[in-house]
Amino acid sequence: MVQSLPGDQDHPWSWKLVLNDCVLECRRMAANSVDLVVTSIPFGNQYEYSPSINDFGHTRSAAHFFEQMDYLLPELFRVVKPGRNVCIHVKDRVVPGGINGLGFQTVYAFGDDVRAAMKKHGFAYLGRHENTTDVVRENNQTYRLAYSEQLRDGTRMGCGIGEEVLVFRKPTSDPTNGFADEPVVKKRSAYVWVTEDRKGEPAEYDKHLYRAGKIKPVPGGAGDFSRAKWQIVASGYWKVSGDRLLTPEEWMDWSKEKFSAAYHLWKKFDLDHVYDFEQHVLICEKFDYAGFLPAIYQLLQPHSAHANVWTDVAQMRSLNTLAAQAGTEKHLCPLPFDIPILFADRSVVARREGAAHLDVEFCEVESCRRTTWADRYWRTGEIPASAMVEHGWHFECQGCGVRIDDDWLSEQGRTCASVVGTQHSGVFCGPDCKARETRRRALRTAFEQRWLLRLQRVVTARFRDHVKTIVDRNNGAELKIKTFDMKVTTGAKPVFVLLDELHLMSGFSYASRVFGQIQGNMLANPESLFVIITTQSDQPPAGIFRSELQYARGVRDGRITERVRTLPVLYEFPEAVQTSKAKAGQPRKWEDPAIWPMVLPNLGRSLSLDRLIDEFHEAKDKGEEELRRWASQHLNIEIGLGLHADRWRGADHWEQAVHAKVRRLEDLLAACEVAVVGIDGGGLDDLLGVTVIGRIKGSQRWVSWSRAWAEADLLKNRPEIAERLRDFEADKDLVIFELEVRDLTEGDDDVLPPDLAEVADVVLQVEAAGLLPEENAVGLDTAGVAIRLLVEYLKKRKIAEKQMTGVAQGFRLMGAIQCAERKLKERMLVHADQRLMDWCVGNAKAEQKGNNVLITKETAGKAKIDPLAALFNAVELMARNPQPKRKADFSMMFVGGRSAA
Repeated sequence: MVQSLPGDQDHPWSWKLVLNDCVLECRRMAANSVDLVVTSIPFGNQYEYSPSINDFGHTRSAAHFFEQMDYLLPELFRVVKPGRNVCIHVKDRVVPGGINGLGFQTVYAFGDDVRAAMKKHGFAYLGRHENTTDVVRENNQTYRLAYSEQLRDGTRMGCGIGEEVLVFRKPTSDPTNGFADEPVVKKRSAYVWVTEDRKGEPAEYDKHLYRAGKIKPVPGGAGDFSRAKWQIVASGYWKVSGDRLLTPEEWMDWSKEKFSAAYHLWKKFDLDHVYDFEQHVLICEKFDYAGFLPAIYQLLQPHSAHANVWTDVAQMRSLNTLAAQAGTEKHLCPLPFDIPILFADRSVVARREGAAHLDVEFCEVESCRRTTWADRYWRTGEIPASAMVEHGWHFECQGCGVRIDDDWLSEQGRTCASVVGTQHSGVFCGPDCKARETRRRALRTAFEQRWLLRLQRVVTARFRDHVKTIVDRNNGAELKIKTFDMKVTTGAKPVFVLLDELHLMSGFSYASRVFGQIQGNMLANPESLFVIITTQSDQPPAGIFRSELQYARGVRDGRITERVRTLPVLYEFPEAVQTSKAKAGQPRKWEDPAIWPMVLPNLGRSLSLDRLIDEFHEAKDKGEEELRRWASQHLNIEIGLGLHADRWRGADHWEQAVHAKVRRLEDLLAACEVAVVGIDGGGLDDLLGVTVIGRIKGSQRWVSWSRAWAEADLLKNRPEIAERLRDFEADKDLVIFELEVRDLTEGDDDVLPPDLAEVADVVLQVEAAGLLPEENAVGLDTAGVAIRLLVEYLKKRKIAEKQMTGVAQGFRLMGAIQCAERKLKERMLVHADQRLMDWCVGNAKAEQKGNNVLITKETAGKAKIDPLAALFNAVELMARNPQPKRKADFSMMFVGGRSAA
């Protein structure tokens, strides 16, 4: 049945109702035609909705149900437009004790399996919205939450199961920005000026003007998507509109005099009245207009009356807040103190509370006891520090810095009552110490304010400020803040440019062009000045940052002397210090704090040596990756190889395994007695990598050399690595080529694309040197069509078929990976000094699957490790101990006779 409902004057859209099998109906729909899917799927085999065998409820088990979903989900993925949403209503299911074999009811997390099924078919999970349930009604359906059962054994009872709306998204066609192919664009609220000179005039939104209180949003704009509405819509808990709330005007009358109690007033009213969504939004908009709506937290949030949904947890009262005040570690998802309080009557959550306070994992807490002495403070949520010290806690005095505990108090002849403060505020060892610290802070604040006022008078007398422009009132000169972008920098003729953190800009694919545009614009004024301020990069230098750094070093060292108009000021150690290696019992030279002042011009001003030493040891304890990052940012140590926590272990020894005399392929061939070739990649979204490994004459040491090829479109599709690839091209370790459309005429079937032709030349060059073994000489990943073309071409060039072999990939390559690790550490595998391979090795991520270690493009990223994969292919062949071809031995025998006399 298909029935169309036309629109009317009030609702111009039209609807179509279809009664059909959803799988069959989706198959009839055009691809990328649906804007939004909202559905409530069957909850597994819980119910049979119809007698049809196609009904999803006719399934034997959860696994069988999701086998049936495999017919629907691919069709949903096909018909939904890229970037659009699929919203699925689900609920976890109760499993009777007779079915699970436990004798009591449990809960099957149906929603988790739905998320896994959607991910399997390509959807991305964005989050969920909660819908509470009536516990009494649920008990009537399942008999698992009965009051009588709670009296008999409270451990049998869980909690009411809320319903969820899971939100998924189909990936966009362009992953570089994440926007839908047809974005759902919403209109920002209209804004008006509220300053005396322009009050009521329409204004364009500007966050600086808004924060300064000069413009305000207009509440209740038709079709507007206000910030207030966003706060409610983005909440994970939604309420359904019912009767009405108080009018915004009524709310404003209530809140003006008692704004500090607005939150509690709203909570009481929200729980006592039927919810109305539109009125809720309008009230928030009125608050925003009056300047009462906070920007960093939600003041008027929807509240739930159900015990299994907590909407009044104070997120700011957490361990994170205390940690931030103390300048220590902050957590991404901190535990608010309100949550353990709500769970205080259950032992399992008491363990979780203890884990949170100790900052350890839940499983590490073996036992926990309730701190009953603190119950008296539950109303205020503030426990006096004196009481905590009395029960074994300790604090650091915010004034003099002493450790306040029982031992210290006994030594000083004091009691716990002398300790001042609470666990949420500053703690002091006594009232006198608090008074001194309060006076010191007041004097410092007054001093800073006096100087700020004096400075403000001087600056405002001369300069007129604006959001992104400062004007000198004396000479009319303008100082503008501009974005690092071609569209912004084009056309300006500046006399002075200050560019900050060039190493961050170099990651943009257009960085070189923008830099050139700035320099070109300054040519009109011969006295123009270009100043670059930057720290060292926390990644191996690349792009425009590397080229400018190398030029500055050349000027500083006297290697560049002609037409120099640059004054380099580089705070960095000599190269010998930066590249020094750790020896037995001896750290690297730059790890000595005695020489750090050489590169720290702000030492004693904004930096202290003691603080840096503490941070250094902390970074060192976290591992080599964090130590290198710290050294690059504080000591300007150049990173040669990017290391990460899940790195390939061979990366730890790669930099030390450089062969000083091998730079070109010819160098390797001259030094070796036998050589093998590994080849990998070759797709348009990949590099094509080749690695030659040779065994040095008269030894068992291996040496490698690599090269890669990239199709020109790769740089457009992956702009984040484009500048780095151009650097490798300048090193002549990477070839960037462009595939052309060819008309295959008769006799052209033997012509290879330029990248494959050059790979073939590498193989033929090794063969011409007489170093290829008679078999298993060229190792290939045979998955690519391009590799197969190369094989056929090499066969025609007299490379025997038995000399070419496919190398098993995946977990079967683990032996080669581990062999390379060991030989690198032993220095029995050395390599040419190539930044291309340094980058590939730094990108490699080791993934543990069962007993196997895998290094895949899925984890490392495409176009980032192909030459390294080619090295593993070559290691697999060289580990077989190949022998060079036998040279033919020629011998001659002369047979003669003597004539009869």
